[in-house]
Amino acid sequence: MIETIYKEFSFLTDEYGFERGLIDNWTVKYTLLDKSISVIYDGSRSYEVDVLFEKEEELNSFHLSEFFQYFNESFLLSYMINETSNIECTMHDISKHIKSHISEYINDPHIFKSLAEQRKINSDKYYIDNELTYIREQATKAWKQRDYMKIVKLFSSKQQYLTSSEVKKLTYAKKMLS
Repeated sequence: MIETIYKEFSFLTDEYGFERGLIDNWTVKYTLLDKSISVIYDGSRSYEVDVLFEKEEELNSFHLSEFFQYFNESFLLSYMINETSNIECTMHDISKHIKSHISEYINDPHIFKSLAEQRKINSDKYYIDNELTYIREQATKAWKQRDYMKIVKLFSSKQQYLTSSEVKKLTYAKKMLS
């Protein structure tokens, strides 16, 4: 496996001057100045492949999926390899996509700030989506029970996220309470 990583990511050392280091039996780390790229293959449990992008003074590392999202790549965001024959093909695909953006990664002094902002947006969206799921479940129960006060309470704070049907229910519930 390590040999496959060495082969597919050789462009980092050969073309861009990264230094290669072996972290353990499943991880190879490439370092250039204060930035690094770790290629990880979990060959003992999940058989997943990930790549971490890190900067020396940053607390956060960013995963392959975040890197591709940043560059608007519609590329598979998680890899699980269940056959040895897929390892080389998967590593080749990943390295090809990373290579297409490696210059921007190296040269953009604000890339980690942008990745952190993107992560926060994703996190906030995830939180709101989960909150809305809960609110909608509770509002459906309240609607069936004709608990208009509860509908108003649930929907009022999230009006900007409501569907047209939910807005109509909120309006109706307010009307029933007045």
